[in-house]
Amino acid sequence: MSRPTFLIIGAQKAGTTWLAHNLAEHPQIHLPAEELHFFDKADRFARGQTWYERQFAPATGACRVGEKTPDYLWSEDSGAEGHTPGIAARIHAMYPDMKLICILRDPVTRAVSAARHLIQTGRVSPAISLDALLVGEAAGLAEPHGVLDQGFYARHLREYQRYFSPEQLCIVFYEDDLQANPLATLQQMCTFLAVDADHAFADRARRINAHATSRLGLSLGHALPALRPWIRAVDRRWRRPYRPPVSAATVAHLRAVYAPANAELFAMLGRSATRWQPT
Repeated sequence: MSRPTFLIIGAQKAGTTWLAHNLAEHPQIHLPAEELHFFDKADRFARGQTWYERQFAPATGACRVGEKTPDYLWSEDSGAEGHTPGIAARIHAMYPDMKLICILRDPVTRAVSAARHLIQTGRVSPAISLDALLVGEAAGLAEPHGVLDQGFYARHLREYQRYFSPEQLCIVFYEDDLQANPLATLQQMCTFLAVDADHAFADRARRINAHATSRLGLSLGHALPALRPWIRAVDRRWRRPYRPPVSAATVAHLRAVYAPANAELFAMLGRSATRWQPT
């Protein structure tokens, strides 16, 4: 068994899958292919530390071992699918020396992407608009998944700062860092993890985790979840992917909602996100 030395804790819909994919390519780093959800789901945590460390068993030869579960950032709230509060405290109690990586995306575009994800994964019917899901009559369907709440980054990071030193936290911006200069961001992560930063990262330009299902395919998959993998496989061959639209009014509303929290975040980090849209 191997003890994990780092976690990619979030944010959801902020490039964490891309980051994990590329870091796993590094010969000195090992990450499981799947999100483990050990610290955020009570049933997983109940399996115990031995079970958790067994998930890193193939890590022979790697000097840094970690995992990616972006729901960890949403530390202090209960949510859908067994999400439980107290995540930061549980991580620290078990691994006080853990290093933590966090990517922060413009909370408005992150919320829109998260709402789309609920539709694209069949959790919500494509008959429901993004406007209704984000700020309208269907917002109750999004709330248990933290679609809006996960974007109040300062509040979530404060909980981690209670337990972990600044040297244990690596926080970057999705737009300013990961998108603008992916190689430099990967090298920054390598330096943070104390591994060779000269690795080429051949897959850094590849898009990871893209959904490509039509509106008809999504409707069928929502109605017949047991057949969803088959429906997607067939649909992908001949249908145009559906990307639910969002109105400018909803985007403007969300910008106003997040403006105070963004100002608090920038003061906390001593840095602004220059590529986030102005509030």
